[in-house]
Amino acid sequence: MRKFNTWIWHIKPKYWRKRTGVVSSLFAIISLCLFVSCGDGSDNVKRDLSEAKTIAYSGDYDGAQKVLIELRQRIDDATPTEEKESFENLQGQIYYKLNAKDKAKESWRRALEYAKVMRDTSLILQNTFNLGLCETDYAKGVEIYKYAVRVSENREPLMYPQALEKLAQVYIQGEEYEKAGDCLDMAYKVSVASNYDVALQQIAFTKCELWQAQDSLDLALAGFKSIPADSCSLDGKLIRANSIYSILYQRGDYIQAIEYLDSVHQFSDSIKSIDGIGRIEKIENEYNQKYVAQQNRYRILLISVIAVAVVVMTAFFFILKNMRLKRKQLDLMNQIAELNVKIEQIKCGDEEESESASNGNATATHEQIIPLLMEKFRLSKEIFLTSQEYATLKKLNLIRDLGADDKIEIKAVGDAIIGRFSDCCLNLRQSYPAMTNDDCLLCAIVYCGCGKEVQSSIMAASDEALRRRKSRIKQKLPENLFMFFFR
Repeated sequence: MRKFNTWIWHIKPKYWRKRTGVVSSLFAIISLCLFVSCGDGSDNVKRDLSEAKTIAYSGDYDGAQKVLIELRQRIDDATPTEEKESFENLQGQIYYKLNAKDKAKESWRRALEYAKVMRDTSLILQNTFNLGLCETDYAKGVEIYKYAVRVSENREPLMYPQALEKLAQVYIQGEEYEKAGDCLDMAYKVSVASNYDVALQQIAFTKCELWQAQDSLDLALAGFKSIPADSCSLDGKLIRANSIYSILYQRGDYIQAIEYLDSVHQFSDSIKSIDGIGRIEKIENEYNQKYVAQQNRYRILLISVIAVAVVVMTAFFFILKNMRLKRKQLDLMNQIAELNVKIEQIKCGDEEESESASNGNATATHEQIIPLLMEKFRLSKEIFLTSQEYATLKKLNLIRDLGADDKIEIKAVGDAIIGRFSDCCLNLRQSYPAMTNDDCLLCAIVYCGCGKEVQSSIMAASDEALRRRKSRIKQKLPENLFMFFFR
């Protein structure tokens, strides 16, 4: 999007008339707006930053965002680097609190660059930690926190345990548990040796996540319960409650597990309710309206310019959105093609060794194919989720008494599922010959999220017949593959 914005603002209008009065008026209005927005001067930047921090720390993120929107208009090349860093750092924190992580990532990246220019190690590490919170790519996450570990070890020892703990979190996500354990052990030793108690709770929390990932459920459960929920952030509370629920459920302690399920839903709803993007856009729109209102003599023309820009940008937005969707679908299809190659390679290797293969070798072959089958189903589902039939399915799932028109739509949904998952079902049947076509189809429609009424209509079977078929499928498939479809 940044490249798009850069391109759109550098278009050179070739056919404008040099003496057109409207164009001259437009440039005059823009110049006046820029003059007014910069009229307060750079002397007040530090004061407004302090005001925005005070408002943000009180929890009024919308109020702080309003101050920062106005302040951004006055920040330019002449603004001191430390004030630019402070602005971007605070802006990133507010975006993150409002659950607008993509925006937070951009702000913190700029803040890190300013901190490097200032050569302030503490700010470099702080912005590096923040940047890592928004990074979803595993390799980049490891790179970010390894950099933080190197910098803190050599130049800021007090932040060294934090850097190690955050690196351990990334290793856990990447299932490199031994490396994660080494990082946590080192972080704990350094914290204890330097009497640095601040990092100990977070280290303990991450240690519990590592135990859970390694299936040391008793240790993880005891550890999570020992951490007070009130001392955790909203994300931390969700992770803690969800982890305890998951462990209790795996152990078969359903009564205690259900007590934590309400907390999981509560924290999930609280996070989802933070409509950060919507609130940010609302605040920005309010500011724009206020700003336009202050220019009474040029209000009509300025609103017209904004309206045209919104229409053009909206048109480009939908075009780009459609292109992005097509690129995503193409990428998913390429990934599926790569999986097909891997599956065929495994099958060919199994056929070549079929004469000497034992039952153990056959089991090993199935264990190799299972994750590939799961991934192929998952990628196919991602493609299905972008289709119009999925939108229809979500509507049909809410209907209890299906009419004739609904059944026509269900047939279209069923055809789309069959078309999308036919190749996946073929692989499933080839890997597990006991599975019938209807067995594979039931797996696919359940995995896609079809409700019971939709399932019955597509399969032309009663609920009881579907339950019996599901029971037979459970006998034909490994447990992990069965749970993948019917979780």
